[in-house]
Amino acid sequence: MTLEWLIQQARDEGKYLYCSYQNLWFSPDELEQSNKEGRFRWGAVNWVLRSPDERLEEMYKSVEYHNREIRAMKSKMDSIARVFSGSRSQFDDVEPR
Repeated sequence: MTLEWLIQQARDEGKYLYCSYQNLWFSPDELEQSNKEGRFRWGAVNWVLRSPDERLEEMYKSVEYHNREIRAMKSKMDSIARVFSGSRSQFDDVEPR
């Protein structure tokens, strides 16, 4: 099995190519273009076909995690600002995206 064959298989099945070593995701077209540019020219054994929906789910989880981190940091900053200023923090109206 060659990488070119795997890229075509991904295209046929509507899958993305995933490399677990570096947590890389490519559409078939993206990996094909990168290969033409001399990048990511690794053997097919290094790639797994996965649904792009899996990547979206990972991204949503990452956004949720970072939004919690933003809220926690904002709360810490608000508390510190109130201690030193005795008033509202400049971050009171900041919301995570």
